[in-house]
Amino acid sequence: MMQYPEETLKGILVDCGFMGGVHAQVYKVLPDVEIVAAVDTRAASSEEKLKSLNCPAPVHTTLEEALAEHSCHFVDICLPTHLHEEFAVQAIQAMQT
Repeated sequence: MMQYPEETLKGILVDCGFMGGVHAQVYKVLPDVEIVAAVDTRAASSEEKLKSLNCPAPVHTTLEEALAEHSCHFVDICLPTHLHEEFAVQAIQAMQT
């Protein structure tokens, strides 16, 4: 069984489209989970969307930038499936250093 830290789980949400919005809403009702940043090329509109969902996380235009500025326990990739590998590998490599 996986052990979680005795603190709030912090995550980065990648893409704030339809599925990213759904995930943001779910994270808001989970105890001890916080989205500390999001990634989307449409940063301004995504930031507004997240604020309207009561999830006021800063939005970065690249995952590299978000990972460099925010400590996290997980990265939630809400992009089309064919893009998952690229972003997952980037997240794994950044979290290993």
